Amino acid sequence: MANIKMTTSNYDDILDDMATDTGTARTDNFYFSTNELNESSIRQFAWEKNVILSIQSVDSFVSKVNFSDILN
Repeated sequence: MANIKMTTSNYDDILDDMATDTGTARTDNFYFSTNELNESSIRQFAWEKNVILSIQSVDSFVSKVNFSDILN
């Protein structure tokens, strides 16, 4: 399980990997800056890819994303 920085340039690829069970995207921890990415947008894009995520606030600047489940 790796800790990976989620950014505007890689979040779509990460969600694709979660949807297709590619690599370790379903087991890795992803962290993002709340100033760079919007939690609602991440959830919306994940929903469109049939992915359910868990998003937790680490502090006022950083949040953590984990894979929860896939919808069929």
